[in-house]
Amino acid sequence: MLKTHLLKATLFLVLGILLWSGLCCAKPMGPELRADQFFPFELAEGDKLVYQALGESVIVEGPATVRWEWVDGELFMESTSGRTCVRPLEELPHVEMTEQMIVRARTRYSDVPFIVDCLQGTPNPTNREWANAYESWLEATAEFATNFKTQFKNDSRDAQLVITELATLANQHDLVVPGSVKIHYADGDFQSATLFIRLRGVPLHPDGSIPETELVLNQNWQEPRPIPTDISRDDALILHHGLNALYESSTGPLFIDLSKGLSISTSKGR
Repeated sequence: MLKTHLLKATLFLVLGILLWSGLCCAKPMGPELRADQFFPFELAEGDKLVYQALGESVIVEGPATVRWEWVDGELFMESTSGRTCVRPLEELPHVEMTEQMIVRARTRYSDVPFIVDCLQGTPNPTNREWANAYESWLEATAEFATNFKTQFKNDSRDAQLVITELATLANQHDLVVPGSVKIHYADGDFQSATLFIRLRGVPLHPDGSIPETELVLNQNWQEPRPIPTDISRDDALILHHGLNALYESSTGPLFIDLSKGLSISTSKGR
């Protein structure tokens, strides 16, 4: 919310300056004077704007004009490539494991204690029953990692002390091989660390190396949040204006992927 207010304040200040200079110099109105509007903007030669969703894929290649519209919590992008809703993002549905995937995983993870415990009372589990227990194990390991990251982020004591305590707790966790946890600090940084952890029941790699899970403890970590089911007009304007600014300020062809967040890359040219 603060970011939105600051952006609005800056945009209105720029708007006032441009209006005053426009009265003196009679300059034509441009996108800079439409701070509260979804104006079209241009992609130059070599630019690309991509959005890939579950049911469609849109790639806009410059030179092209991209138009935008916000309607009832949804942001639409339109060009010669078509019209598509780019926000809110689509949530990926749960995809069940195929029989081939189950057989491959069952061969490797059949001795995981968590999975064995889940299947107690089921002497001859079917592949689907085994897969349900396997996915429960994956969820438990993800919850284990999230809990430790949250504990570290919310603990205001000396970072090294907290890291050592969490490593000790991890060594005692039911999912972890006791005594397997190793602490790794980046050069000169003792405010964060990576815990290398062996999970119980996971066999060695084919080359004989020990499989380890990395658990990164960082005070800047953000807990994953559910994907929003809509986007406000203000947030949509921020995204729209930011994209336009990126393309306007780029000195070479710019590639932006809106598919699952925002990724940006550049290359020589233009």
